[in-house]
Amino acid sequence: MTDEAKRIFAEVFAPWARTRTKAELYHEGQRRHIPLAPINTPADIMGSEQLAHREYFVRVPHPQRGEPLLMPGAPYKLTGTPWRITRPAPRLGEHNAEVFGAAGVASRELEQLAGAGVV
Repeated sequence: MTDEAKRIFAEVFAPWARTRTKAELYHEGQRRHIPLAPINTPADIMGSEQLAHREYFVRVPHPQRGEPLLMPGAPYKLTGTPWRITRPAPRLGEHNAEVFGAAGVASRELEQLAGAGVV
């Protein structure tokens, strides 16, 4: 970005943008063919009407919790081959023995690393 472009941005665009919501900026960018997109917070994503309507978030049972976890679901939906999440993401360290074993780390050495807080 040139110094002139930075100056224009700071003097013209930034003050105007501060008076608009993320949604207003996005829609105005769409209308003018300017690539603007919102940077959503986790709260924005969880409160998204679009994602709720698409049933994007799914409840998945978790082995260590009494209640299911709410997790992101399918990034797209196909009618012929539905995509489902059937289990939660692995717990921290759940597959350490398999992964480190495949890398040639002996179980005794892995225990020492775990005891030292390395893994």
